[in-house]
Amino acid sequence: MAEQETEPQLVSVVSPSGRLLLRSPEEKDAEAILSNVMNPQNVAYLPHLNHQHHTVDRYLERIGEWRASSLKTNLFLVIVRREDDKVIGDCMFESFSPAEQGDWEEGECGIMIDSSERGKGYAQEALRTLFDYAFGTLGLDRLTMSTAEENLPMRGLAEKMGLHGRIEPKVPGGRQVVYRLEEEDWCTKHSRVET
Repeated sequence: MAEQETEPQLVSVVSPSGRLLLRSPEEKDAEAILSNVMNPQNVAYLPHLNHQHHTVDRYLERIGEWRASSLKTNLFLVIVRREDDKVIGDCMFESFSPAEQGDWEEGECGIMIDSSERGKGYAQEALRTLFDYAFGTLGLDRLTMSTAEENLPMRGLAEKMGLHGRIEPKVPGGRQVVYRLEEEDWCTKHSRVET
């Protein structure tokens, strides 16, 4: 169980291969984040992101919000390909569930890789890095990840990583696949990432 931070903590984690950097967003990332969200292929299974209210100014605001709440209630990271310093996606913990006395017990995570960068192993590498960080550094006990039932690419990635999901109803409608991952199960199969 991880102790909840009272002040924002900015994060920077290098993936095991060294190809990727997962880090807290900076103002310079606003256009790349906006571009990823505006790409219909990237948000095909994320209808809550598929609307016209996205602007660079709005993402500059969001970056400020993400940085101000980093590791207090959530964690939003950009995924950067290190060879050219290009933002190729993002990942996040959308919520932390406090257990007792402000300690974190469970986090819900998600990931988006730009469609032009898919099929190169980046999503698997970024998720592995995120899981290692959550369990090894933050000390979470459990992670939850969900995707739309029809999101076959994400389901395939989860299965490739050894995750097993369960189909559940989704609000406001439809069905989703929910993956629950225990720290003990993950850490016995994988080495942890150093930060």
